[in-house]
Amino acid sequence: MKRITLPREHGGPLTLLGATAASALLAPSPAAALGVELMLLVAFLARGPLERKATARPWDHAALAVMAVLGVLGLYLASRGRIAGAALAAAGALALPGGALLARRRHWLHGAGFELVAMLGLGASAGLAAWCGDLAEPRALVLGILLGAHAAASVPLVRAQVRRRERPQVLLAGFLVAAGAVGVFCISGVLALVVLLPRSLDIALATGRVAGRVDPRSVGLRESALLTAAAVLAVVTV
Repeated sequence: MKRITLPREHGGPLTLLGATAASALLAPSPAAALGVELMLLVAFLARGPLERKATARPWDHAALAVMAVLGVLGLYLASRGRIAGAALAAAGALALPGGALLARRRHWLHGAGFELVAMLGLGASAGLAAWCGDLAEPRALVLGILLGAHAAASVPLVRAQVRRRERPQVLLAGFLVAAGAVGVFCISGVLALVVLLPRSLDIALATGRVAGRVDPRSVGLRESALLTAAAVLAVVTV
């Protein structure tokens, strides 16, 4: 029996881990970048116990207490970088569980639109974290756009693979990546676009996959590999 309630969306923590690695490796002050992502990760995980408060599991309250301490630690680390970045991250961390609770009440939580916006924000947090860690604004913006577009594209791609009626979503994934590529090209030129190549190839291959016959574990492994590739390429090229 599970003793702690955790969110069911596994892609969120995975995306935050990728954003954490990329931002910490690029930021001149990696501790501040780690602080930003720690706050967001804690806020994401806190959704589980908060959403289940009426039927809390044995360790939910203790977990929330630990998360609160980790959130304060994240704020302390982030405040050692740009104060404005730390303040924005703290506001986002506070809004994240509240927004998720509101979405659950409105039955938006598992809708394609809400998931897309949420993943876009989690991926783009790499840019905020890197900026808080004193990375120059243009480079931080490019990092946020790249990982934000990469993460957002995963939503329509995954949904298209497990639901036959959502096959047209592959086109939306392509649009999101193309929009991110245009934004990055306008800011930094061609080199950083390499980050989006693995995702672009995945979109091209997705047109040949049969919806509804995909093993969820293989989807998770592929998304993990794609995120790792994107994070590594971002560190090298941004």
